[in-house]
Parts: sequence; structure tokens; C-alpha cells
Amino acid sequence: MLRSLVVRDFVLIPRIELSFGPGLTVLTGETGAGKSALLEAARLLLGGRAEPDLVRTGAERAELEALFDLPADHPARARLAERDYPVGDELLVRRTVPARPGARGQVTINGRLATVAILREITAGLVAVSSQHEQRTLSDPDTHAELLDAFAGAGALRERMAEAHRRLTAARRDLDAVVGEHAKRLERADWLRDRVRELEQARLRPGEIAELEADLAARKAGARLTGALERAAAELAGGDDGPGAT
Repeated sequence: MLRSLVVRDFVLIPRIELSFGPGLTVLTGETGAGKSALLEAARLLLGGRAEPDLVRTGAERAELEALFDLPADHPARARLAERDYPVGDELLVRRTVPARPGARGQVTINGRLATVAILREITAGLVAVSSQHEQRTLSDPDTHAELLDAFAGAGALRERMAEAHRRLTAARRDLDAVVGEHAKRLERADWLRDRVRELEQARLRPGEIAELEADLAARKAGARLTGALERAAAELAGGDDGPGAT
């Protein structure tokens, strides 16, 4: 059940907070009072498409918030568990809509960041907005599993299955990490064995590495000196008009 709805800087509404109780709630008002805007805000909080022109003129962004009660057998609990979101008796959804075209809004579910697609998935079935041709939703394959679970009263069972699936996924992820680390260690061990074999085949005598390093340093120094001498000779041989003329 929808318990509360908060709307800020949305269409013509600067700010409004609505609380809903059990039973029937009726919103009345003249044309342009904002009834349709509230329904549009609810649609966005259920994962609907947002447009910059929905932001009230002069505001940087619109802010929407909805608080739902979640019964123990509600399918949304299973969907939250599958996505590793906090699961409890309440579901708090927040969404911002930026006024600047191309800017990205923000969605949070129970305090954690989410995408619009995940928001749509989690909130499916939380609010029923009936309108013309509503029967067409029965042809949507995404609703079939939930309708079947609801008819069978299997919401709690589905939540337990989702939790077991989450634990299984986490265990597989940990196992993959262990296997990957083991493979890296085996690769490292093979590399070290190759280096040991190369050193054994080289048959180095004690102190030979230090001698080779000293010889290499001397050769490098000699190469630098030779280069400097060649450049100096070229400058001296440049002639009266050359860069080395005095």
C-alpha cells in the first residue's frame, strides 16, 4: 500500500506531502489543480519515463518520494532480495528529474542507488493505476509469473527462493575469485621455475653477476662518451660557416 507521497517542483506543484491510510482516498479539485500531476509523479516513481519539461519553471530539478508498506508475502520483497537491496516492511523510493536536457536524474531504493529499469522491476504491482484498455497488461509476459505466484499464494516461498539464489550467487562469486587467484599463483610458479631453469643453465660462477653488471655499466658509459666525442668532432669539422667555427 502507498503510505505517503512527496512531490517538489514538479509541473505546477512547488511542494506537496500526502499521507494515505487504509480504505478509499479521493483527490478532488478544479481543472489544473494538479490531480494529473500527482498521478504522473506516481508513474515516475514506478519507473516511468521522465522529461525535463516536467520540472516546475525556475527549478533545477523535481524531487519525488514515495513510501510503501510491504506485506510479508509481497513479490517486491523477493525482487529486493534478488537485487541485494535492504528488505523490510517498508519500501522507500526517491527520484529526481533534472530540468537541464541531457542531464541524468537519480534513483534510490531504500537508500541505495538504482537505475530506472531496476526501479520499474522492484515496484511492479505496488500501485494499480486503472485506465482504458487496462486488460492489455495481461498480455505482458513480465506480469505472468507474478500473477501465477499471487494466485497460488506463493509470495513467501518466492522470497525464500530469491534469498537462497542470492546466497548461491554470492558463493559462486567467491568460488570464482578463489579459483582465479589459484590460477594466478600457478602461473607465477611456472614463471619462477622457468627463471630458475635459465639460471641453472647459465652456470654462473660466484660474483659473475656483479662483474656482468659492472661491465654493462662501463659499456653504457663508453657509449655515452663516444657519442659526445662524435658530436664534438662534427661541430669542429663544420667549417668557417658551421656551428663549430670560431
